[in-house]
Amino acid sequence: EMVYERFFSAHPQAREMFGNDPGDSLKRCMLNDILMAVLGQAEGASCGRASYHWGSDHASWEVTLPMFPTMFETIIAV
Repeated sequence: EMVYERFFSAHPQAREMFGNDPGDSLKRCMLNDILMAVLGQAEGASCGRASYHWGSDHASWEVTLPMFPTMFETIIAV
C-alpha cells in the first residue's frame, strides 16, 4: 500500500488505471512481479523478452515513461 500511495502522489493520474481493485490484489500482484523481476535480474537472469512484453503491456494502459523510474525509486525508498 505504501509503495503505491507514494507513487500515486507523484502520478495521480495513474490511480484510475487500477479501477476497482478490491483488497489491492492487483497492486500486490504487480509489486510482486516487479520484485521478482529485479531479483531475477540481480541473479543474472535474462529477461529481455519478458521486459519487452511488460513494457508494451504497460504502454497499452497508457503508462508513461516518467512513471517507470518513479516506481523503482519509490520501491527503493520504502
